Amino acid sequence: MNCRSCNKAIIPDEKLNCLRCKRSYHYACLNITREDFNKNATKLAKSTQCYECTFVSDRSRGRRNDNTPVGKLTFDADMSQDEPAETTTTIRADDSITYDRFSSLLETKIDSIMGRIVEFKDEIKKEMLMLANRLSAVESENQQLRTELQQLKQQPPISPVVNELHSTINDLKTEQNERDQSSLLNDVEITGLPEFEKESTGHLVMAIGAKLGMVLEERDVVSAARVGARRPPPGEGAPASRPRPLVVRLARRALRDQLVENARVRRGLTTADMGLPSHTPKPFHVNERLTKVNRSLFGKARELGRTHRWRFIWTREGRIFARQNDTSPKHLIRSDADLESIFRTSTTRN
Repeated sequence: MNCRSCNKAIIPDEKLNCLRCKRSYHYACLNITREDFNKNATKLAKSTQCYECTFVSDRSRGRRNDNTPVGKLTFDADMSQDEPAETTTTIRADDSITYDRFSSLLETKIDSIMGRIVEFKDEIKKEMLMLANRLSAVESENQQLRTELQQLKQQPPISPVVNELHSTINDLKTEQNERDQSSLLNDVEITGLPEFEKESTGHLVMAIGAKLGMVLEERDVVSAARVGARRPPPGEGAPASRPRPLVVRLARRALRDQLVENARVRRGLTTADMGLPSHTPKPFHVNERLTKVNRSLFGKARELGRTHRWRFIWTREGRIFARQNDTSPKHLIRSDADLESIFRTSTTRN
């Protein structure tokens, strides 16, 4: 801890605290001799005020106050002396020096504060200048964005080049789908056939052919397999899951067409009397096999047909057709755009 007056370190045996501001001083810096300090230490600890607090107290009351700890101590000490007037004069001279020093310290402190204020003011000016520059840059960028936005608004919504690219992409997708469908012209998809463990798909195809009035040989069947994820067997009390469809590829397209046509003529046939394990007979259906795109398109067409009361939605040779009634023309559906055009036109007419 340092002395408030001389700013030097204080040892406990030389320290006095101001009763008012609690600051620490050397007793010598308060004009107290060692003899007086040792003799009146307890009293000084309870009544000592520094010169700054004494000066401020006197100014606030508009008068001098000689009732300082030093004055008291000097008065008490002078009671054993014969020259009080000389001692009083010395104390006042010391007080005058202390006041001058206090004034100098105060001016130094004020100058330091003013210097800090000036520095702070300069920093604020720099920050304000930086903010002004940033604001100017933001306004410039904002104006540029407004100009670009205005230019975009003046342009057509979609340029002819973009329209042409979209049209080309759609045409390519349609052509690819048609090529994929042409590779399935020898395939049929049979749904509704019960599925059994260790079943012979080849035997199923022969049995279906016989059911439809055809004689199929093993060489007529290129492949036959269930497609899709295997479904779990039904549990006790749980409903049976739908069997997976059976996809068959025949050796010739003519066989495929005859099988599909016979199935249409004999609509409503069931799985009874086909040599299958014991089961409840259920109807089965033989249809052309469609690509994933056409299968989705066919489902949408049937849904729209029911909504708009179109009587005929069918497939032939992998193509999807729709007809509103017996006398209306048939429509070929190749894409979602065709669906929207065909059924929207029928709604407008109605």
